Amino acid sequence: MQAMNHAVLRGPDRLAAAALAALALAALLVLPGRAAGVTLVRHAGGEIDGARYTNSVEAIRNSLSLGATLMEVDLIPSSEGDWVCLHDYPEVWEPGSMRARLDRSLELWFAHTPRWAYPGAWIYPHAADLLARVAKDNARTGRHHCTLQDLVETGRTHPGVSFISDTKYDNYKLLDVLIRQPAGTFVPQVYNLAEYRHARALGFKRLIFTLYKHGDYAQLAGLLDDPPLWKIVLPAEWLCSGSKNPPPAWLNKFHGEILVHTVNDPATLCKSPLRVDGYYSDSLH
Repeated sequence: MQAMNHAVLRGPDRLAAAALAALALAALLVLPGRAAGVTLVRHAGGEIDGARYTNSVEAIRNSLSLGATLMEVDLIPSSEGDWVCLHDYPEVWEPGSMRARLDRSLELWFAHTPRWAYPGAWIYPHAADLLARVAKDNARTGRHHCTLQDLVETGRTHPGVSFISDTKYDNYKLLDVLIRQPAGTFVPQVYNLAEYRHARALGFKRLIFTLYKHGDYAQLAGLLDDPPLWKIVLPAEWLCSGSKNPPPAWLNKFHGEILVHTVNDPATLCKSPLRVDGYYSDSLH
């Protein structure tokens, strides 16, 4: 068998080759548009068996098996202060019921009024009623809506996994609850500058500022170098030509990551001058 011919580098030649390799690697890492390092957040726990928005224990377990370390979950409160993984109340209330009809107005109220005008806990359903309806929905689907304690336990048994909170209701109350949970388990999303300041004052070290409720980029102007601001999130359609909320060029100065939602096929993402570092996704992993 013919021997293989190997070139052996010695002394200065070896050092020169190593230096060239290091320069090549450095050049690769700074090339614009490189694909490496894309951040993926599994949306609402992630898709499972073709179902989305389940916020279920089963979806979270499936996402963990796929290697997910960041998952977004939707949380809603009872009047007693329990938090359950649901997108909104109509998910388990009868269509056309008073609660279902009220819910859309309630979400808009929380999105567009100052903190002092928020309604009290009386506006939420009692825990017994809410949990009974959740149990009924669990029996119907064969999946189980997670609870705050489920998320805490998952974080305990899976170090390095974090849950990104999302709520359509009183985010101040949720922030007050999440700060008392084990460090690193939750990364809160905030929706306006007042919530950001409240979360910062509570002591959160990582915060996500999501713009989908307002689209007011000016709120971020003074925060781009603020250490707790970890990621900025906006709807993917805002990148498209003709959008009513096109992102400003100065947003690219942010040293953290800019993510868009919800993207299940990157090929559908509109081209934009905005740097995109990752996606919220139901199905990508």
